[in-house]
Amino acid sequence: MSKERENGPDRRFVLAPTRKRVNILEAYEARRGTRVLIREGHWKSDFAGMYGTIQKCSGNSEHAAVDVLLEDGHLELFWLPNLEVVDEDIAI
Repeated sequence: MSKERENGPDRRFVLAPTRKRVNILEAYEARRGTRVLIREGHWKSDFAGMYGTIQKCSGNSEHAAVDVLLEDGHLELFWLPNLEVVDEDIAI
């Protein structure tokens, strides 16, 4: 049973999720000079959407963390799943 409005039937739209490709940083990609983007949805949300450059890698492939020099000059430690690879490397 459809509802009617003055201008016609009530229309409902279902939005399907889009398939956005995410390049989560893998351990083999974590090296000094790699450009990264800080992902949203983690406890360091103040940095979400910022770009940075890996300065130092720590840990092993299962529990690796990296020091990232952010575009605002701060150096912060992140776990690899909190970062996305940007398709460019810069020399440091």
